[in-house]
Amino acid sequence: VKNLRQARGYRLGAMQRKFPALGIGLLYLLAMIELLAFPLLGAGSAGSASILTLQSILFAFLCGAHVLVLRIIQELWQASGGVFNVDEVLQQMVFGLEEELELRS
Repeated sequence: VKNLRQARGYRLGAMQRKFPALGIGLLYLLAMIELLAFPLLGAGSAGSASILTLQSILFAFLCGAHVLVLRIIQELWQASGGVFNVDEVLQQMVFGLEEELELRS
């Protein structure tokens, strides 16, 4: 039973932190470049209101997409707590295994 728990622990540990810290840093860098470059590039076509409306909508979608991706990745990185947490399910599973072991002994 101890070996089974160790193997399960190794498997769960291997599943965590699949996205490296460098990837998160690069996403933040990409978001900063977008925040700096998009308004500057849009300033060159400030003559028409319809173009500015289209560019503002595109800018909003890009910023929203970056925020969503970063938040989801950060939630997945959290070991406990958060939206994608499985602590309660694991606790119930361990409780069930402990009950089964007590019944067998």
